[in-house]
Amino acid sequence: WIQNGASGWRLDVAPDKSHDFWAEFRPAVKSADPDAIIIGEIWDDASPWILGDELDTTMNYRFRRAMIGFINGDTNDPNQGFVRGLNPDQFNSILQSIKEDYPPPAYETAMNLVGTHDTQRILWALTPGERNREDKEFNDENLAIGKEKLKLLAIMQMTMPGAPTIYYGDEVGLTGDTDPDDRR
Repeated sequence: WIQNGASGWRLDVAPDKSHDFWAEFRPAVKSADPDAIIIGEIWDDASPWILGDELDTTMNYRFRRAMIGFINGDTNDPNQGFVRGLNPDQFNSILQSIKEDYPPPAYETAMNLVGTHDTQRILWALTPGERNREDKEFNDENLAIGKEKLKLLAIMQMTMPGAPTIYYGDEVGLTGDTDPDDRR
């Protein structure tokens, strides 16, 4: 794929393959194009994979979790479990720990995402109410609150170090629960 013009690889469930596998995969990709990026889907600390001999960077789900905790407070997230609400100091501490855990090139290129095909739509996650369409989509008051939170989140996402990554439709306020409802 690299020889056919792809700019890199985004690797689903990267931890499902061994470190030895990725250590062999990297030179094969880099020999075809030294600038090709290798991004791994890793939901927790990606440090073991991004120290220079496997992946270049990660889909930054730690960033997503911190953003939801700061913007939304305590949240039950079906994909990431209970997300603890964060005050500004706690939020900053988590962001600093990500920065300290990752080598600068990986940190500066991390996919700072808040939504993917594996998560609830971010507007759904930020909108108050029970986990149903009546509260999350059809309740105008709840939806207005969710949209205001989304605006704040987007401003923060776009100004943080890393590569802000938008899941298609999130930019226009598409909503939806977990898979497959998030794939509208």
